[in-house]
Amino acid sequence: MTCTAANVHDLDEAVNLVRTDDEVAYVDAGYQGAQKRPEIAGDEDLSRIEWRVAARKGVLKTMTVKRPRFSAAPIRVAALG
Repeated sequence: MTCTAANVHDLDEAVNLVRTDDEVAYVDAGYQGAQKRPEIAGDEDLSRIEWRVAARKGVLKTMTVKRPRFSAAPIRVAALG
C-alpha cells in the first residue's frame, strides 16, 4: 500500500502496485499505457505482465452492441423481512 498526494497520477504508482510474480493486472481506464512506461517496459519481470485495462467511458458510450443477459428468464426479486 502506498499513499501519495492527490496530484500524483495513477500511472506514476503503477510500478509499485504490481509484483514481479504477477501474470495479469486488471486495472481501470486510468492505467492506459502502463505497459509502455519505461520503468515497466525496461524491467524483465514487469514487462511480462498482461495488462487488462478497462475502456474509457467515451468508448463505452459509442458501443452499439449491448451484451445480453445470460438468462432470458425474468428476474424475480423476493421481499426480505
